Amino acid sequence: GINAEYMGVMTTPYDAQYSEGYWNNTCILSTNGEPYFRLNGYWHLHDGIPINVTIHSNRVYAPGGNATVLIPDGVLPFSVWAAAGRDPGTVLFDSPTSGQVIAWGLAVLGLQP
Repeated sequence: GINAEYMGVMTTPYDAQYSEGYWNNTCILSTNGEPYFRLNGYWHLHDGIPINVTIHSNRVYAPGGNATVLIPDGVLPFSVWAAAGRDPGTVLFDSPTSGQVIAWGLAVLGLQP
């Protein structure tokens, strides 16, 4: 998953220029309920403080389509994280087959399967 282990809370007005960003990624997790995103620091889900990370429009594959998000408050189901508006456009899917992963790699390289 994506690890923003050392990301902190912004104490000044949000400036995307200084933000880490994760979008248009494909994450394949091996364990049901594994964290897709980890965020440490002093940030809490409902405190209204922006985080200095931009995260959206990713594709997450996990057994049973079940991934979590790890924040200082604890472990959240992805659905709670998404409902808070923190990761728009990111979609969860069940685990891909080996054949699907190989086909994706070949497509990135411009090769025929």
